[in-house]
Amino acid sequence: MLNHAGLPADRSPEGLAGWRVADQARVVLDAIAIFGARRCMFASNFPVDGLVGSYATIMNGWRAIVAHLPAADQRALFWENAHRAYRIDGP
Repeated sequence: MLNHAGLPADRSPEGLAGWRVADQARVVLDAIAIFGARRCMFASNFPVDGLVGSYATIMNGWRAIVAHLPAADQRALFWENAHRAYRIDGP
């Protein structure tokens, strides 16, 4: 698994200003294009990520990036792949 594909390395105010949905979309969509929706999953480092945004803001950003993908791909990215990889129960 690749970890932290969308993590902002530069946490200065200027660096965080550039860490927005539009900037992250290219990284996220490239990873999905390279590995496929069945081999990627969304996660966060929350509560540490709370330093840069609320949980809702972070998750809504991920949802916005993949809103154009088929529902099956979105389910895989947000739940099914984690369920399969970590053997966890879903919502």
